[in-house]
Parts: sequence; structure tokens; C-alpha cells
Amino acid sequence: MSASSYPQTPMVIVRRILYFVCGLWAAEYAFSTSMEVLLAGFPDGSVTDYVKAILLPQEIAYKGSYLFAVYFVFSAARPKPPTTFKLIWAIAVYVLLLRVPIYFICYYYKYIVKLDDGIGG
Repeated sequence: MSASSYPQTPMVIVRRILYFVCGLWAAEYAFSTSMEVLLAGFPDGSVTDYVKAILLPQEIAYKGSYLFAVYFVFSAARPKPPTTFKLIWAIAVYVLLLRVPIYFICYYYKYIVKLDDGIGG
């Protein structure tokens, strides 16, 4: 059976939808993080120590998220989408490599190192 005549069973359609939703999820995170990086700092141009510390990890995270978004969307568009097992592994790799470390990095610099994040009176 060629890839172009791959049967479109309900499970295949559900997988396509899941891949596409994961692509939108990664793209949304990438867009919001890129806006956070691009709009970092105060209107007068000053940047706090906290923002300086998390700028590079956030930049890596949003660029990687764009790559994962492209992977998920193109996987959904393939004539024969990858298996559900590959989808679960791709989501796990995405979350463990790009999403979770950013939360821990932000927490570390804000609460353990106690860098000035500009919040105050």
C-alpha cells in the first residue's frame, strides 16, 4: 500500500488533529515567549539583572519551540502520520527540553538567587 493511498481511519484522523493541536500549542508558546524577549525591559531602556539572566534561555526556548511547531504541523500534514507512540515521545521531549527548564531557571533566579526583577514600589 503506497503512502498516498493510506486509509484514513478515525484513529489516523485523531492523530492528525493531535499533531496539529500540538503544533499550535508549541507555536503559541514560542510566540508569547518571543514577545516577552522582544519587549524585555522598561520604557526607559533599563533591563534588570533578572531579565538579563533569563534572556538567553528564553531565546533558546522560543526558537526551539518554533522548530517543534514546524515538526508537529508537518507531521500532521504527511500522507501517513507518525504513530501515537512517536507523538507521545515528541511531546515528552518538547516539554522536558524546552518548557520545564525555563520554569526552573526563572524560579532559580527569582527566588533562590533573588535577582532584582523590577517589581516594587
